[in-house]
Amino acid sequence: MQGYLPEFWLRRFATVAVISGCIGLSACSTTPQQDDRAFLESALDNNQRFELVVENLNAGEFRNAGLQLQLLEGSSLSPSQQLDWLLLSARVAIGEGDTVLAQSYLDQFSARIDSATPQQEQQAGWLTAAVYEADGQFLQAARERDFISGVLVGDIKQSNQERLWLDLMQIPDGELLSWAEKSPDTRFGGWLQLAAISKSNTYTLDEHLAAIMAWRNANPGHPASMQLPGSLSMLEDIAANRPTRVALLLPLTGRLERTGAAIRDGFMAAYFAALSKGYLVPAITLLDSEQYPAEAPAPQPAFTQNPLLLGDVPVAEPTVTVDAMSVTPPAEVYNLPYNLSRAYADAQRAGAQWLVGPVSKPDVQALQTAPMLPMPTLALNYGDRSDDEGQIPSANLYQFGLAAEDEAVQIAERAWQDGHRRALVMIPEGNWGERIFAAFEQRWLELGGEIGENRFYAPQKDFNPEIKALLNVEDSQQRYKTMRSLLRQSTEFEPRRREDVDWVFLVALPAQARQIKPTLAFNFAADLPVYATSHVFSGAVDPKRDRDLNGIRFCDAPWLLRHTELYNDVEKSVKGGQGSYARLYAMGVDSYRLIARVKQLEAFPESQIFGTTGALTLDDQRRIHRRTECTRFRSGEPVQLAIE
Repeated sequence: MQGYLPEFWLRRFATVAVISGCIGLSACSTTPQQDDRAFLESALDNNQRFELVVENLNAGEFRNAGLQLQLLEGSSLSPSQQLDWLLLSARVAIGEGDTVLAQSYLDQFSARIDSATPQQEQQAGWLTAAVYEADGQFLQAARERDFISGVLVGDIKQSNQERLWLDLMQIPDGELLSWAEKSPDTRFGGWLQLAAISKSNTYTLDEHLAAIMAWRNANPGHPASMQLPGSLSMLEDIAANRPTRVALLLPLTGRLERTGAAIRDGFMAAYFAALSKGYLVPAITLLDSEQYPAEAPAPQPAFTQNPLLLGDVPVAEPTVTVDAMSVTPPAEVYNLPYNLSRAYADAQRAGAQWLVGPVSKPDVQALQTAPMLPMPTLALNYGDRSDDEGQIPSANLYQFGLAAEDEAVQIAERAWQDGHRRALVMIPEGNWGERIFAAFEQRWLELGGEIGENRFYAPQKDFNPEIKALLNVEDSQQRYKTMRSLLRQSTEFEPRRREDVDWVFLVALPAQARQIKPTLAFNFAADLPVYATSHVFSGAVDPKRDRDLNGIRFCDAPWLLRHTELYNDVEKSVKGGQGSYARLYAMGVDSYRLIARVKQLEAFPESQIFGTTGALTLDDQRRIHRRTECTRFRSGEPVQLAIE
């Protein structure tokens, strides 16, 4: 409740004047002979019911609040109480997810707005914005909040501006800029411009600061200029306290060499892009995680060069030269495996203030269970979540990766927002597919959706039998055979698919999806919307091969969907292009930018950093999650949904 309506407005709802006349929301049952005492007692009962409604709303008990409002509906209410009843009813409907009903109450309120108090008008505006938010219409919600902000003061004004900013953060930056151009020299246009600056994934920290400063100079009287919203107020402090030396621990040899190289090249591309523009950059020490032994070797004579250090990247200032390690790293101090202990020791000897890496899940798991770490660490994978809710990973550990589970959650939310309610699911067999399905299922059921059926499919050349069974086409054909046998004569027949589902959630690689999508159409499901994870897109635009994917909706990293100057530079520098490793290059870029700004996410739990892999947030276990950009295939190419 409090997320939609401030508590002080809820308390105001409970203050109901004793009525002096009989005006009800329904037919009035009192008579002129009713004595005043009985009338006053009835009014007192109404006041108590209003108070009970507010208590239930504060507790999230929307059903109980609705029941109390039903009792009030047949009571004698003053015109002002009737308006309060409509506003509270709208709030209950929003809480129960029925935005159509909520809007009908607000429409009734608008028809009688001439008799409303200024406070009631403000409440109606707040609730109108809440309806827009619940329907995913964030631009309209922000516009409504901007409209009512002019008459708000104090805490309520601040709360409204915070929600306005959160609404704008849900809108793609390209759309923000487009609307800003349509609203020049207006207060709302100023909000749109600042939001577009905040959401740009092409800016470095220094570029963000410069752009915000330019915006403030151009908009000195804007509410956001006087008090920067969200985490923007932290940027100057973050820039002043960013690390000056960073160690990058990646698999640069062995079976994960290409993975490590892609992340490294993306990381260094962001580094050199900042350096070329004259911005401050940290000294970088590269460490090959595959060259650290799992166990301590037998004692060896001291040596004069450390072969485990690949060397420092040239920067504007001299780098540190690491001497030979003459002592064994104190692994027992941090309770870390020997390989990680040695890596940290080398990073410390290089003067690093942050470690970025490792990549392997077992290594991240080891870091997660350590009581403490030698320095702040941005691990590039995720350890398993602990069943013990009280166990929190080391305060120095942040985990960042390209988790498919995040995409599954986002797809569930997108499909729900698009009005779908009952899904068919196709997921590949194996632990990976099961994890994606678990994340999707949990979020989809939380939203109120249903799953008609799910199938874990094996690698195969012909998906027709699997899809036929999923769509119950075989049952349709069997019913026809039974009917023909009973009637003992031929009858007209057209096979049908099941009609109890309204969309398909698909997890598939491009080669599989190119077979599955046409097979769905072949089995009479061409009209079923298909939503997929980013794995459906190879990363390279190929209209000829991907025309069979037309219509599939998916969400992917901005790096692949909107090619920036940095993307083009990386593409040219990599022999054969980025290919299927493109998302790892983007991960490297974001890893570089996160070092300075991860504390921003920690200080403002609702804040986001808009990177090349998506909008990044931090949970209470310091795991970084992504929300990517949604698109669909049209003419064999991804096209942003917002500009279709």
